[in-house]
Amino acid sequence: MNQNYEITYYEVNSTTAVEMPSHIPLGFNPSAEDFDWSEVYPDNYWSMALIKEMEAAGKPLPVVTPSHIKYQPVYDPEQPPNMRDMRPKIVLYFKENVPALVMNKSRSQLASDMTGYRNPSLWVPNLPILELSRGELNNRLQIIFNPASLSSTETKELAAAKKPAESNPDPAEDINQLLGLDS
Repeated sequence: MNQNYEITYYEVNSTTAVEMPSHIPLGFNPSAEDFDWSEVYPDNYWSMALIKEMEAAGKPLPVVTPSHIKYQPVYDPEQPPNMRDMRPKIVLYFKENVPALVMNKSRSQLASDMTGYRNPSLWVPNLPILELSRGELNNRLQIIFNPASLSSTETKELAAAKKPAESNPDPAEDINQLLGLDS
């Protein structure tokens, strides 16, 4: 087998090792005492469980900058293909390399109320930097968002520091930062 790259190999402990192509970032720290296997499988979409996990770990709530909207099917890949709901959903992506947010009817109404537009194409240029959290909306506990509670100086600095969205982002990189796992 012809390899055109170097392999990084190191032992984490007596029963665990890492072996990866050197040019691919690992995206998690298996040496950390609080390492959790779920860090190996980054989430594509924000979930209540992910927000709850951040809160339980004492991590700050995610602060994100809307970058673009996609209309796409959102389904569980574990589900048999004939059982998947392939109807398109509105999905909000962020400039940070973090999971996207599926816009259910309640969150879509929230974005409409916040921007003054019912057309999702007009949300991104009119949405502020957002803070995601768990909350009640339409008598249902779910992920909600509000304008980030930062000073105007912090908001400008945060916006200036944001890197542009990638066409196929790897959520592992920034999600690890949000969970405080970056090394």
